[in-house]
Amino acid sequence: MERVGGIGCRYYKFNSKVCDKRLDVLLVVDISNPHLSTLPRVTFHQALVNAEEGSAIELPCVAQGNPPPSYRWMKYKTGNLSAIHENGRVWLLQGVLVIRRVVQKDAGRYQCTVRNSIGETRVESALVVTALLQVAVLPAHQVSNTGEEATFTCNVTGYPVHTLAWTKDQRPVVASQRVRFPSRDVLRIMSLRREDRGMYQCFAYNDRDGAQGTAQLKISDVPPSIVSAFLERTLQPGGGVFLKCIVVGSPLPRITWYLDSSAIGQTGRISMGDYITDDARLVSFFNISEVLVEDGGEYGCEAGNDGGRHRTLLA
Repeated sequence: MERVGGIGCRYYKFNSKVCDKRLDVLLVVDISNPHLSTLPRVTFHQALVNAEEGSAIELPCVAQGNPPPSYRWMKYKTGNLSAIHENGRVWLLQGVLVIRRVVQKDAGRYQCTVRNSIGETRVESALVVTALLQVAVLPAHQVSNTGEEATFTCNVTGYPVHTLAWTKDQRPVVASQRVRFPSRDVLRIMSLRREDRGMYQCFAYNDRDGAQGTAQLKISDVPPSIVSAFLERTLQPGGGVFLKCIVVGSPLPRITWYLDSSAIGQTGRISMGDYITDDARLVSFFNISEVLVEDGGEYGCEAGNDGGRHRTLLA
């Protein structure tokens, strides 16, 4: 016990070694009129205490009054106050509530009551317990086909978790008719398209910490298939001809037109082009504005992508 000087009052400072931390509890005793009874008054407490899981904490409640007050600590559980009892992990020291090896269930609101024969005073403290955040996105690797559905789940350990955010290729994922969030930790993509492939990340944050997990979505290559093509026909020189191929595949196939096994390029008489339908089919067309005798032969439409090639011919 160490005496520290003062005017009109005596100040005593108690130093106690607890959980490898030094607790300094200051008791102030007014001796100007030792026979005057006074209501207990809390001179020091902390309204908010932050602690990491596994550490030791102290919730101080220092009071003065005459007669000297007694202390009682309680905790709110489901809205009701429950008395705190000392054990091997929790104890009271001069009005200070000490908890070592803090766990998540220790978090919450605490009430300190100081009481003597004159009356009582109450104060409250909040204990926030944090644990390092860790994030894993599952499945970490997913391979799907276009038109199918893909779902990712963000598994977070640690607390508290204030915010979750999703990104794709480092850009925020925005909800839409195809992209949905059934809950903040679940990302679901409907009717997959080729452009949905990429790296997906889930970020978890609180006031003190942040972490992220990553997953990859691959879209399977679907070999091209020509589902509709032109029919054989006989033409007279001078007229026009219009040929068409309808193709499906993923990624979107590339179309090449052939005449007698030689690729055809655009000229003044020959034009080519393609467009995509609402159901993701590729329509390629080939047009000759004025047919010449040398235009006769075997025409072919070939579709190719990373998954393979497919050709149809007309004799």
